[in-house]
Amino acid sequence: MFRTTDRQKTLGSLELLLSPRKIDRLERKHWAGRFRRKALPILIEAERTFAPLFCPDNGRPNKPVAATVGLLILKEMFDLTDEAALDQFEFNAAYQYALDVEPDDAHVCQKTLHNFRARMSEAEEQGTLTYSALFDRIVQAIVEDLGLRTDRQRLDSTHIRSNMAVLTRLQLFTHQITAFLRKLSKQHPRLAAKLPGGLRSRYLDREGYFADAPSSKSRRRLQQCAADLWRLVDRFKGHRSVSGMPSYLRLKRLLEEQCVVEEDAPTDPDGDGPDGVPVRPKEPKTERIPADSLQGSDEDATYGHKGKGYQAQVAETCHADNPTQVVTHVSIEGAHASDQHATIEVIEALSDAGCKPETLLADTNYGRGRNIVEAADHGVDLLSPACGPQARGEGDGMRLEDFEFSADGRCLERCPAGHEPIEQGVVGGEAIVDGEGPQEGNPCEEDDGADAGGAGVSDHRRHFARISIEHCAGCDRAECCLAKWREGDDFVTIRWRPAAGATAARRRRERTASFKEAYRVRSGVEATNSEYKRGYGGGRLRVRGRATVKRVVRFKFMALNIARWLKAGSRAGAAARKAARQAA
Repeated sequence: MFRTTDRQKTLGSLELLLSPRKIDRLERKHWAGRFRRKALPILIEAERTFAPLFCPDNGRPNKPVAATVGLLILKEMFDLTDEAALDQFEFNAAYQYALDVEPDDAHVCQKTLHNFRARMSEAEEQGTLTYSALFDRIVQAIVEDLGLRTDRQRLDSTHIRSNMAVLTRLQLFTHQITAFLRKLSKQHPRLAAKLPGGLRSRYLDREGYFADAPSSKSRRRLQQCAADLWRLVDRFKGHRSVSGMPSYLRLKRLLEEQCVVEEDAPTDPDGDGPDGVPVRPKEPKTERIPADSLQGSDEDATYGHKGKGYQAQVAETCHADNPTQVVTHVSIEGAHASDQHATIEVIEALSDAGCKPETLLADTNYGRGRNIVEAADHGVDLLSPACGPQARGEGDGMRLEDFEFSADGRCLERCPAGHEPIEQGVVGGEAIVDGEGPQEGNPCEEDDGADAGGAGVSDHRRHFARISIEHCAGCDRAECCLAKWREGDDFVTIRWRPAAGATAARRRRERTASFKEAYRVRSGVEATNSEYKRGYGGGRLRVRGRATVKRVVRFKFMALNIARWLKAGSRAGAAARKAARQAA
């Protein structure tokens, strides 16, 4: 049953048990006093956010939510295990003072902590925000308390590995088959006894590890594993009980992702050799293995260019006037996900949280033309180098970037010779005269050759601009110009897509000194990623599974933000005391 924290003090509170001198030291010089003053009121205020996790009118009253959530934050702040965090909570007066808990009440069993976290993860997956809402509340509190400016922010991704073994392909096959056979032997020993003896001996009754094959024999061993995998999947695919076992479903998934099943009929389906079954392992160099394929013990982990696991999209403030910077957004995605698809999602999330930036700095992968245009639609200047290879020129090397476009790529300002268009608009729509901006619309990709009809937010049509032919008569680049002339017209016409125009404008802009000066602070987000991994154990987590990883990463960044908040407050307090002493 849910109940809020009881604020009634008793004779057992630390304010009475500790001496005034000790209390003064905790308040002035220790993190516990600053945590109690700054962070704890936010946790108490947010307690009702967690009410859906408990029955409203039945059962034993819950442990105080503020203390439990605060303990989880301190656990991540000091990178502790559950056992160490619970021990500190029960016997460390600093933890008890920070969370405003009396020593006799400072006890939480590990099962209670586990159940609370599991309920939070389950609620988040079902759409009920608990710790995500708390993360946003803490960010808003820090921004208001320190007067931080959020109009300039930076964005980057960092790789995260869960508590999973990094397996070779052969190890992946053998571990999954072994896990299935062990489960089968426990739950259905008669079925396991009927399996071919060679198959059982390779994975259960063996010395050493089957995956320790030398490189000269690994291909033959991999073919043997593929054959064993097919035989097991085929043997139990219609079994009422076995076909629903999680370990069997992983075998089936592994077969679909890593092997090619031929249409030939098997000649030895009940054998135990590498031949006689219509299956072979895929050739990674020529046949596609999905990036989100099974990677081992963590079924949600994927494979990307940074390795196996997950990646976090991290946005933080980066204004020079801020006394410290705060992480405003954290989201988790597979390691295979491209940064190009995260830009607009992050901007929308920041807007929903009430801290949308005016300028967002990001690296090249975020800066494709479509993202620049859509960010401009949200009122955000996406400051990043242009994404993709530079377009090839025609003739003497004229490129689209030789033309001057508006930042959102929708309007042509000048041709390479410096002449403004006499008319421009949207292909298939109304013309816009005298340099006025064309109608609003979402751009399509630069390589999307189809012109879509209709206007508004789903507009995918090209834009056009017309330049008087009089300006082209004496131009020495007329023969290689991208603007085309049609017989009988007194103008030349150039067509482009807004995404391509935005990319061209960005390539011109990124060569300027002002862009380089403004962009230099983007690299500071790398220090935040390093702080998160080195100081808070974020590079290699103690948990696995997407929902759990998402929760742990959010709590670690909550701890990082609060630690920065407390340090900034400590510096401000020290500066105030120094100024007071000098004035005296």
